Amino acid sequence: MNQVVTLGAGDYCHVQNVDTGVERLLEGPVRYTCRDEEKLVVGKSNHIVVERDECVLVKNPVVDGTVVPHVLKWDHYEYRFWEKGPFPLYPGETLVRREKLRVLRRGEFAWVRVVQPYTAEGGVRREPEDVYLLEGPTTYVPRVEEVLCVEAVQVLVLGRGQGAHLCAREAFLDAGGVQRRAGERWLVPGPGRLVVDYRCVPSKTRVVDAIVIPYDHAATATATE
Repeated sequence: MNQVVTLGAGDYCHVQNVDTGVERLLEGPVRYTCRDEEKLVVGKSNHIVVERDECVLVKNPVVDGTVVPHVLKWDHYEYRFWEKGPFPLYPGETLVRREKLRVLRRGEFAWVRVVQPYTAEGGVRREPEDVYLLEGPTTYVPRVEEVLCVEAVQVLVLGRGQGAHLCAREAFLDAGGVQRRAGERWLVPGPGRLVVDYRCVPSKTRVVDAIVIPYDHAATATATE
């Protein structure tokens, strides 16, 4: 006896041709009776609904669903958001996870590291290992080409006559365009607000006060390492 499935609006299923092995997507509203050479491989399912404050990650996203068999980007990933509206999963697509969108309030920061090359809004070209700073208030919209690498960002407020000692955990190009070596230490003078690069060692980051030397005095300094 042929299988029968009743799909309402917002429902879908996957039907396979057992002769060719090709699966296709079937969406409601419809009452469908499988042909002799067909069978249901995924029964009645609800469309995926994405809320305004979240996104979902899909593996093997569909490129063209208008042809049979449909075309997938195998071993690729795609974020989908509320703006897309409810959607079905095509045969081969996998819902990996749901994520809450990261909201940065005023005065909050986050570092973002690029893992795949892409061209951002405004024509900005980003390459792997590029790092940029995200400043609130804003909502971070995730991309598969990058990762939010640090949730907590250290921010120092330096007064007049103060500075900050920093120590690099790894080699990197700092915000001033200076190439830092692993283990290198340097001083950033104030005043102003300093967002400490996440590639600096937190335990070795400290604020220091300037030493005021009267005109008739002198001071000697000795290297500690």
